[in-house]
Amino acid sequence: MKELLLFIHGLGGNADSTWGSFKDLLSDDEDIRKRYDIAFFEYRTSIGLKFWIRGAPGQVLADALKSEIELRYSTYERITIVAHSLGGLIAKRFILDRLKYDQRLPVFRILFYATPHSGSQLASIAKYVSFMNRHLKQLCKKSDFVDLLNREWAQIDSSGVKKLYCIGGDDAIVSPRNAAENWGNNYITVGNKGHRSLVKPTSHDDLSYIALKKFICGDPESLKRAHSSLDALSKSKIEKDVVNSKYIREVFVETSDVKEYARWFVRPELFYSKMLKTIKGYSSLARYLSLINVEGFKTIVAPPPPAKTTIGEVVAGCEELEAAYRSNIELLSNLESISFRDVESKLEIPEEQRYYAIHLNPDFYPKYTVSTMEKQVEPISLFRKNTFLLTSPAGHGKTNFICDFIETVCFKRSIPCACFSGNDFDGDSDIQETISNELAKYDYDLLEFADDYYSQYQKYTVVAIDGLNESRNIERLGAKLERFLKVIAGTNVKCILTCRCEYFENRFNQLTSGPLASGIFVYDDIVAKTTDRAKDKLLRGYLRHFNIQVDALTNYVHKVLSSDPLLLRFFCESYKGTQENITVLHRLYHLHREEIFRLYFQNKIDSVKSLSGAEPFINTKVNDIIFTIADYMIYNGVYEAIQISQLGFSSEQLDALARIVDEDIVLRRDIRISKTNSERVPMEVIGFTFDEFRDYIISLRLHDSIRDQDPDCFERHLALLDDQNTQIIEGVGRYLFYIIKQSSDSELIDHISQKEWYKRVLYHEFMVIEDRLLNSRDLEYLVSGFKYKRLAADILFNAISRYDSTTYENYNLQFVVESLLSLNGKQRYSVTADNVFEKRDRRIHYHEKQYIHPDFFKNEIDELISFDTFLQDRNLVLFILILYLSAPFRFGSLFRYLSHLLKNNPELFINSAVELAERDGGSYFTVRVNSDLIGRIFHEDDLTTIVAKCLEEMSEKLVRPSQALVCFEYNFEYLISLEERSYGLLPR
Repeated sequence: MKELLLFIHGLGGNADSTWGSFKDLLSDDEDIRKRYDIAFFEYRTSIGLKFWIRGAPGQVLADALKSEIELRYSTYERITIVAHSLGGLIAKRFILDRLKYDQRLPVFRILFYATPHSGSQLASIAKYVSFMNRHLKQLCKKSDFVDLLNREWAQIDSSGVKKLYCIGGDDAIVSPRNAAENWGNNYITVGNKGHRSLVKPTSHDDLSYIALKKFICGDPESLKRAHSSLDALSKSKIEKDVVNSKYIREVFVETSDVKEYARWFVRPELFYSKMLKTIKGYSSLARYLSLINVEGFKTIVAPPPPAKTTIGEVVAGCEELEAAYRSNIELLSNLESISFRDVESKLEIPEEQRYYAIHLNPDFYPKYTVSTMEKQVEPISLFRKNTFLLTSPAGHGKTNFICDFIETVCFKRSIPCACFSGNDFDGDSDIQETISNELAKYDYDLLEFADDYYSQYQKYTVVAIDGLNESRNIERLGAKLERFLKVIAGTNVKCILTCRCEYFENRFNQLTSGPLASGIFVYDDIVAKTTDRAKDKLLRGYLRHFNIQVDALTNYVHKVLSSDPLLLRFFCESYKGTQENITVLHRLYHLHREEIFRLYFQNKIDSVKSLSGAEPFINTKVNDIIFTIADYMIYNGVYEAIQISQLGFSSEQLDALARIVDEDIVLRRDIRISKTNSERVPMEVIGFTFDEFRDYIISLRLHDSIRDQDPDCFERHLALLDDQNTQIIEGVGRYLFYIIKQSSDSELIDHISQKEWYKRVLYHEFMVIEDRLLNSRDLEYLVSGFKYKRLAADILFNAISRYDSTTYENYNLQFVVESLLSLNGKQRYSVTADNVFEKRDRRIHYHEKQYIHPDFFKNEIDELISFDTFLQDRNLVLFILILYLSAPFRFGSLFRYLSHLLKNNPELFINSAVELAERDGGSYFTVRVNSDLIGRIFHEDDLTTIVAKCLEEMSEKLVRPSQALVCFEYNFEYLISLEERSYGLLPR
């Protein structure tokens, strides 16, 4: 949409006589013609008016200008006024009245040609020649009109209107100082031009014309240089984040719709047509509601997508659509329920179709429809917002998002963007002032640049502040942010903010609940809205970036790492390799968190130290700071939000603390409100970003320091761990268990193993703990755990994967089998059969549509475990095969054992499988064994020959050998969903 260039003549002039060839010159200028419409505001005035014809007072002319703009030019969002002489005073009065009464002001620029801001001395003389001329009187120095205008103008904030003062070098009517209003303003002087000739340029090279063109179009070269200057600020911030590994280009994944929304936010005209295609009309619901006399619901009709869209058209169209949606949402929200029967009775369709026409239409359920409409109105409302706020927990990719967005959207589409960190504004400079100072060398401030860039290229200017929570002066940043958002409201500046969600709620929530709320769009938690595919891509990207090769990992490990970006970051930082020396993890069946945190802690201390060049910081031990916080937690029983002033840090330590907080991984700084004597006093607090890492550090301090320095305190905490209501019992107990186990302090191990919490941790961790750390008492606890049904099943199934007794000397399959044989028959059956078939009503559905009850194997298991021959290879393999066939939800350990058996003793495997298959006539076991077991093992290249031989032998022995081929065809797609997924390092 074009802007309007509105000319206002001065005393004794009109549209033709005042401006001369100005209009023709502008019409011939392609740069002006494609961006501006030209109009003239006229009023009756003449120095020679007859004394009985009096010109309208200045205030009346300002009101007339107001009416002209509101009625004739109301469709223009942006108007530039070009005023000569008295016309400038009329325009000032109009602008002043709009600002004074807080009314919409479309005028954002004004150029004053020879305007006597303090009145004219010549007019003071001329009034005696024409004493009845009201306009001459009002132009006099110290006239009531001029005096009142100047007093009120000085009191109002007109900084939102860009001004240029043009002075005629030979102007004998208005002095240079008067025309410039004051010497501190932005003015230019045109030599050899008088009061009237100043506004009568003769060519495009006339200085009067050039001044106007540069004012409304900007200097293209200065604009480009200013744009490059802003981009340089963003590039500097991005490179800093790359060095600190806060931005990892290779791992950014476009999750959910956050980047799509951000694109719409900064370039709405490009995505307007796409948004219109998502509009749903709800015409059937409108028709049904009208049948039961519910009035006011509007069928939403999206306008046809225009061939070329301007931002003005986008805003207007979105406002209309949003109003329709909001009206419908309000109506349905107040509608408690709809009578289906009333609607059915009035539908003019066959009776047998009425029920389905209503009950199968989700739009007919008000709560569902309201929820759907609220989601659809989100992108529509986004187009008229000035601020895009992204909040999510620590480590969830906010910095990755903002940096990627700037590089792939702003830089590529030539959108000016200045990007900062929250701590960049810890000094005295305001946000607007900081950016304007950077632009000052190109004769711009932020708002002027944004206006000129928008006028030239129809693009907004973006200001991004990443990590509000990183600021070291929260109160000051909050005040600065409020001022900045007020300044940019309704301008061509778009602001993108990121902040940790809990931090924003505690400190900046007034932005989304106060008067600025209507201009802020909030998008919360990227990860919560991420698809499984995107999470998988994120995991692969992190492993590749940190030079980690994982040959195989379980579904459990994959799910945990891909769903928790902060833990994933800890993991990768702990095991990171280099391009020359890649870290290879062959099998990742479990996550050893104690090892992860131990490695991470040491790596992070080294990396934080290396980032600082300040000598005092290097002399300060980072671990001392972290341990001081942990000690405070231990002795005071407070595990979060520690008041910094109570920690007794020196200035050097505070500087080190700030450096660690900047990492936003280990520690986080917050502001909490304390009530003292009925007063709300803000206080600065510190805490650990990741609760599990906090628990590890506390455990480390208890073992390494407090145990020796304060044995009573150590014993108190050991006793506290038996209290399951203790806030941090689970985490500290787990990590203390591992730390003490690895210490090889037999006396201490024996001491804690008598605690109740020790047994709870063992039962939770026995599947992942290193076998060498298990002792005889631990094995006794495991045997005693057979009495717990779920625990017995875990002990049994996990032992199957520990079939190699040379690798697993303590807890292995042999140990479990011998333990089972030590039980009496009833106990043995309870541990095995009951746990295999813990859900006795479960049915297993196979491709032949046969429903096999798990109790089918009851007699076989009873027979196998009732004799001392249970330890014989044949019976043990038969037993494990039955477990495999009957418990498909525990494939992992069973598959690994049977795969091992097939590699090392294929004859035993074949004979056992055939024996079981023959018990069922071949139908059930052929399908199940061949497809789910041999089929999966067939996926391993080195077993192709062995599997082919197995299939051949089994096909000869089975009653229905054709089933072997059928099962492979049917289950081919299943083969790709392996229990273990390959995550080999991809080539760069």
